[in-house]
Amino acid sequence: PPMPLPTKGRGGLRATTQGLPPLPQKGSNWEPEREHPAPQSPQSTTYLRSCSSHFVLPELLPFFTGHSKVLDAESRQLTDKDVLAMSGILRHVHPSVINLGNNILLTDKSMVPFLESVLKQPPGCLLTLQFNRCALGYDSCVKLASLLESEAAKKLRVLNLNGITLSLAVQVHLASSIREHDRLRELSLADTQLTSECVQSIAENHQLERLDFGWNSFDAECLAALGFSLSNNVTLRTLSLSRCASCGPHGPPMATFLEYLSGIQNLQDLDISSNLIDHRGALMLEDVLANHQNLKKMNVSDNPLGQLGLRSLLRLLCTPSTSLRRFEVNGFSDDAHTDLRDPFFRPSSPGGVYQLDLTQAYHRSILRMLCQTAEHLQLPLSEALSSPGAWPVPEKVEGNWVVQPRGAVKLRFNVEKAMGKAMTQTWDFSSLVSSQVQSLKRRVQRKQIQLLLQFWSLRCQIQEQTLFLNALSKDFLFDAPQILELCCEREVAAEVIWRLWHCNLPGGHYLTLLQGSPHLSAYVNVLRQSAKLLKFNPQNPSGHYSLDLANCSDFEVGQRLLILDRWEAMLRSELRRRDVGRRPGSCIFDECFNGEELTTGLLDWRWHEKGILDLNYASGKRLPEEEAPVADEQFRKLCQALLCSQLLPEAKVGALRPVSHHFTFSAFQLRSLCLQTASPSARAELFEIFLQRVVDIQNLKLVLETLEPSRRHPFRLNQCMTFPYIQPEDYDFEFNLKYADHRLACLVVFKLCEAEGWSSVEEGASFCSPGEDAENDEANFWRSSKEASLDTLPPHGIFKGKYLGFLHGNRNMKCRRQLLESFGFWPGGGLTEDQVCWCSRPSDAPPEIFKLVQWLMLRYPDVNKAFAQILKKVPNGVQTSGSITATEFEEAMCALKIQRLDEHGVDAAYRYLSSNDSLTQAMWKKLDPFVATLRLNAQDFTGFMRSIAGDVLEDWWQLIAQTAPGSTQVSLLQWNDACRTLGFHGDSTLTYQLLEEEGNN
Repeated sequence: PPMPLPTKGRGGLRATTQGLPPLPQKGSNWEPEREHPAPQSPQSTTYLRSCSSHFVLPELLPFFTGHSKVLDAESRQLTDKDVLAMSGILRHVHPSVINLGNNILLTDKSMVPFLESVLKQPPGCLLTLQFNRCALGYDSCVKLASLLESEAAKKLRVLNLNGITLSLAVQVHLASSIREHDRLRELSLADTQLTSECVQSIAENHQLERLDFGWNSFDAECLAALGFSLSNNVTLRTLSLSRCASCGPHGPPMATFLEYLSGIQNLQDLDISSNLIDHRGALMLEDVLANHQNLKKMNVSDNPLGQLGLRSLLRLLCTPSTSLRRFEVNGFSDDAHTDLRDPFFRPSSPGGVYQLDLTQAYHRSILRMLCQTAEHLQLPLSEALSSPGAWPVPEKVEGNWVVQPRGAVKLRFNVEKAMGKAMTQTWDFSSLVSSQVQSLKRRVQRKQIQLLLQFWSLRCQIQEQTLFLNALSKDFLFDAPQILELCCEREVAAEVIWRLWHCNLPGGHYLTLLQGSPHLSAYVNVLRQSAKLLKFNPQNPSGHYSLDLANCSDFEVGQRLLILDRWEAMLRSELRRRDVGRRPGSCIFDECFNGEELTTGLLDWRWHEKGILDLNYASGKRLPEEEAPVADEQFRKLCQALLCSQLLPEAKVGALRPVSHHFTFSAFQLRSLCLQTASPSARAELFEIFLQRVVDIQNLKLVLETLEPSRRHPFRLNQCMTFPYIQPEDYDFEFNLKYADHRLACLVVFKLCEAEGWSSVEEGASFCSPGEDAENDEANFWRSSKEASLDTLPPHGIFKGKYLGFLHGNRNMKCRRQLLESFGFWPGGGLTEDQVCWCSRPSDAPPEIFKLVQWLMLRYPDVNKAFAQILKKVPNGVQTSGSITATEFEEAMCALKIQRLDEHGVDAAYRYLSSNDSLTQAMWKKLDPFVATLRLNAQDFTGFMRSIAGDVLEDWWQLIAQTAPGSTQVSLLQWNDACRTLGFHGDSTLTYQLLEEEGNN
């Protein structure tokens, strides 16, 4: 049944006769008859009729309602019918802005009529045309090109055709129109497949303020021409070249464009993302934008910058003369591919040789950076850069270095000439390193807030923040508060502190940094990660280094070693010292990277951002002649501290390295320290640390005897450092002639033999050559040995033998002193034989010799005078003219009642001492080394016991007798165990036998 009609009820509500709920109305006083329709604009009427005729729904836009002259229909999913409906209204309304961007359904069917309608607009009414991402065909593009030449677009300021594929004919027409347009200010032609000719033509319009050529493929020549044209544009503010560089044979083509950026003086915003820009392009940006006064923002995202590239950008950001505030680097990675054949600029260590091809933009940037570095170090260019031939010297024009783009040149940057200018002490390596670090690294002062904002922009991106910190750690210096400002997040605070630990300014508050650690484990991690830097001692740098280049502290140690190496090379030249390095001209040798030996020195090697670098350093620093060893009381306290420590031997030795330059030891003191060290490897490291801190180097043999035979002449030390020049007796050597220092050690042996006779070398000395011409090599070797020169010495082979010294020859102290000064660099002009503790101990001696010497030492203060007493015991011995036979010697031993030697022992001792069945006073002197050895062992033991128990002998016995409680005697085994337990690792057996012999006596 039909619904009943509603009736008007109380309160303006409609009620029904059936009692249904009332419906709310507009208002209680609303009366439909009082409302009047609003007047409709003519363009609305026209547009509605057009929509009706094309059967489309009208678009509710202010332009069609008459409230605006801006036709903004971007991203409205318009169809051809929608645009055809719009075309009709253009006869009556003249829009200033037309924006149909991102309507991908449009075709020529609608766009051609639409553009024809736009062509009929009054002169100068159009200000903006945006058709980006519209699928315009050929006809539409032709109409659009004609539109730019029409009167309607003569005042056009903005044109956006991004994403429209333009044919070649259209491009030529369009480029010509844009080039001649004097009102156009913003142009966007991204992803339009532009050709290089059209790009160059468009760039000749010097009125553009915003230009977008992104997502087009340009080669190096096109980009170079574009850069040259834009360098004359004084109005350009924004430039976008995102993803427009193709691959090239000589690196990224974008490099040819970057060189012209310095000429675009008013540029404020630059987008060069996704252009394959690596560390080379980043260095060019640092070069050309260092003095740019207007650039505020730069986008270099999605480029394979690597850490080297990021370092260049950070240096640019913190350059005081640039106005750059921030840069976007999203998507950069640490594993950037680098061509090892290309030269590279080392800002923290710029010295070295550079092979530059000045026709390449990257190489020209390196040369300009070298010129800037020389200017920063206050070095004249003629002194800083040297070349073997003529080359075009850069000139500074209006604050910029101009490099001629022609030719190739090999340059050497002499950073050594700027080193140590303010130093008062030549050998103060610590001050040298500190001054060089401060002069070559940058302090963050004026640009601190920009750097902090750049770091904070990477919040919650742990990997990117880590790479950012690694880049900062290479080139910057900070105050402690600045480092703590970077610890904004608890998650990265520990990483910030240990990665920037070494970046704290000299004299900075390291304790303040440690207190910034968020928890105890982070505190410990900082110390663990920085262990090698904390142990590094520039005042005593000799030793072996194994550096993890991914660790910022280890990387810094390597850079500081390079500084020391350059300084020592300069000192070597000034002092006119012989080059005794294993690698000529360097103190660094045996460099290995990831287990592979390097073919070039570290000065010319490309430093990687990760990997294990092993090297040895042999410093030429020596103690002055007047230096005195540490006092006995202080040395005793040091020994007690080491003995009381519960650390492992390696840890004890490692703790001594940072303070080793404060100690100067005598050879006997260093020997005592070695004998207190249980581990053979730790003992060898102790020898390496304090070798150059020994004041009486003539007694080096005392220390060498405490080492294992395989460690007495460590291969990782320079052979010219460890050679016993003053006391070479009983010296076993093995020299590999492919190493320079081994060849020089051979020369030392040759000169000793020349002065002391070839009988000083054991008859079994041999030379073995692995080369094809082994016979010729051997002949040249022995010829070189006779001539005592290196002229004919073969470049490879092994020289192995033993130097016997005065035992079979004459001791020439003058020659030994000269060799000590010429090859070892130790002062030895005033050395005499009385200042030498002769302790050579022939290894082929029978054990009966020690028993004989022990017996003689307890009965005769001077063992040499004992020979006269033996002669008296021989029947008719006074008449034998000072020589005795084997029978006479045996009868004398029986007369002296030597019970420790039986008949066989007496015969063995006589055969060792005698020659040609005759024993003389001169032959008796063969016992001198054994006497010295026994006395040294006794001194070692007594010195050790004094250091732990004082001077009271009863206290010594109480400590040793602990191994045999309740007994008044100890066996040899108990004696040795007690010595090892107390910390004495010398030859305790000889001391026991000596005491035992004295007790029997």
